[in-house]
This record gives sequence, structure tokens and C-alpha cells, in this order.
Amino acid sequence: MKSFIIGIGTELVRGFIIDTNGNYIARFLNSLGVDVLGIVNVGDDRSMLRKSLDFAYNNSDVIITTGGLGPTNDDITRECISEFANVEFVFSEEILEEIKSKFIAVHKEMPFSNKKQALIPKDGIVIKNRVGSAPGFIVNKNTKPIISLPGVPVEMAEMLENEVKSYIIGLLSDKNEKEFIVRVLGMPESKVDEIVNETFKGKRYGTIADYGIVDVIFYIKHEDYDREVEFIKETLSKKLLEEGTNPTIIFLKERDDISMNLRDAFLGKNLTLSVAESMTGGYLSQIITKAPNASKYFLGGIVSYSEVAKERTLNIKREDISKHFATSLEITKEMAENSSRIFGSDVSVAITGIAGPETDSSGKEIGTTFISIFSRKGNLTIAKEFKLAGNREKIRFSASMKAISMLMEFLDKGY
Repeated sequence: MKSFIIGIGTELVRGFIIDTNGNYIARFLNSLGVDVLGIVNVGDDRSMLRKSLDFAYNNSDVIITTGGLGPTNDDITRECISEFANVEFVFSEEILEEIKSKFIAVHKEMPFSNKKQALIPKDGIVIKNRVGSAPGFIVNKNTKPIISLPGVPVEMAEMLENEVKSYIIGLLSDKNEKEFIVRVLGMPESKVDEIVNETFKGKRYGTIADYGIVDVIFYIKHEDYDREVEFIKETLSKKLLEEGTNPTIIFLKERDDISMNLRDAFLGKNLTLSVAESMTGGYLSQIITKAPNASKYFLGGIVSYSEVAKERTLNIKREDISKHFATSLEITKEMAENSSRIFGSDVSVAITGIAGPETDSSGKEIGTTFISIFSRKGNLTIAKEFKLAGNREKIRFSASMKAISMLMEFLDKGY
């Protein structure tokens, strides 16, 4: 099955906001085995939207649009799709009451213009909006569905995962492909690709690299999926480990965020985590808390960016900082150990180093990074030094990814 995604809104084409919806929907569709042929953004312009719908209709099996379902005059999606698909939209008192109830819940009166959002396709499927006011809908032009969702990312994602997913699955046949992802941390993309290409000649796959994470995405026919997945797991794990670099390997049926992988790993072992950050400035904690229910295992973090903060919040001794420098393996060990004691966590990870653009009083090379993990079980501390390349932001992000990789490996080895 082939699909096309259209983002609607002048704010997109003028660069006021970035189209994160297109990326999210593409990943969602790919995970179900639906090929995405293109993503296009158009402004609130009837002529351009009609041309985009024409192109998408002639080149795909299903169209997904986001945006243009609001109450204002420039929200033109309903009118354009009604005309394009020759589907009548009718007023729904039931939907109107649902919209009103959401305004009442926040002690506000519904503006008159929001009545427009109660227009729904007479011959179509209404997708209820549990988060915002505008419902989505599915209509057909001949046999091809057009799925229209709001442009607000959280609303779009909720509808996609809880309503649209089952609809798309129902459209798929056994001839379509599904994804299986092998996530590798701690090995360059070029090396991973070399190994996969040599090991699985003839298999369709792709790689995506993102600051220390390499995802190998295998495309497998539905009828062969379970058998092929087991073969890939066994064969690729062996090949990667034979390289001697000891990468962290995670197997996924969907391309989840790395934060969810970490959450599941900690919850699976019934362990809690705390964080002490210096050079990353809260970057690691931000990644960790992207996962829903992260609070079930993540107790908290301390951003001890200055030497004073390290002394006052993490109880690092001044004489230790003077002796070893704040950016050192010794200090990061203390940061991890003291963080665990402060939060009462089973495991703690600490990061310090030099992100640039200038070095610190230690004179160490920019990109020098120290990461330590402390476990209360056995009073064990593991510490590593890394040399990371790139600009300041890439170094900070890469350091966070290295910390997550170390944590996954730490848990996998059962420390």
C-alpha cells in the first residue's frame, strides 16, 4: 500500500513552525508496512491544496492530511475535501455538544466560530478528538480513503494511534510488508551497514543513524514475519558481537523512541534511576522523561553545571575538585554515587566533560567526556572516558546517548 501525507497551514510554508506531524505519520505508516511516497506542505490556499490532493490521489492508495480543521476562516480542509471527494458535510448536534463540554471543563464559553468544527461528512467516519476540539474524519473518493486529522501534534498522535491504526491495519493485505528494527548503540553506521549487507544479501533493509544510534529497518512480508524475525535476531546478534566492539543491541517491532527502550528495561528489572549532569545541562533527563510513565522508575536528576553546584547539591568535596578537576573520571564517579544516595535510587548515572567551544581549567580536549554508573547492588561503580566529535550541541547529545547505551549494557549484564 502506498500513501501520501499533506500538511496544511500557512504557518508551515512560511517557516513559523516545523512540520513534525509529517515525520511522525511517516514513521507510523512505515511501522505498519505502508510505503510513504511523499510529504508535502501547502498553505491555506484552496488552489494549491486541490492540486496537492490531485497529485496524492493519482499516486497513492491512501492520503492523510493534517491541519486546517480549526474554527477560523483560513481553515479550509473540510470545504476542499468535501468538494474534491464529492462528499456532503452536515451539522452534528452531538459533536457540537462534545465541543461545548470541553470548553465548559476549563470554565470557558465556546466561541460561536467553533460551531464550524461540528460539520462532519455525511458518508464517512468521524474520528473523535479526546484531546482538543476539532474531530477528524475519513472519507472515500471512489475506493481511496482520505484521512483528515488536526494539526496540533498531540491531538493528531492520539487519533492516529488509537483510532486510525486499526483502520489502516484493516486495509492491509498479507502481501504488504511489516518493519522489524534492530537498534544498535556503540557502532558506526557504516560498519553496521557493512555487516548487515554481507550477512543478509538480497534482503530489503535501510539504516537510519542519529547521534550514536543506528536503526537497521528490515522490511518483511507479513506471512514470513515471525520466522524471519527469529532468524535476523539470532544471526545478526552473533555477527555484531563477533566484531568485538560489544555494541548494545535492541530489537523492536516499532521504531520507538530510545527513552521508551530505557524505561522498559528499568521497569522490567524493577529498578529506579537518578541522574547527575554537568556538561549535558539536563539533556539526558529530558530524553529520559520523554517516555510516558517515566516517573515509575526515574526519581530525578541534578544539573550541577558549576563547581559550586557540585559541592552544594552533590556534596562533592572541594579538595577532590582541586585535585582532579571538575571534568574528570574521579569526579563523575562521586557524582553518580552521591546522586544515588540523595535520591535513594538503585542506579545512578553521571556525566561531566567539555562540550566546547572552549576548554576548561583542566586543559582537556573539547569533546572529552566522562560517564559513570553506580549501582547500590554490590556498591559497584563503572566509569568510562570518551572522545566525542562535533559542535557543542552534537557533543552534548552524543554524551547523553553514550550514557543511555552504558545504562542498557549495564542492565543487560545484570549488575
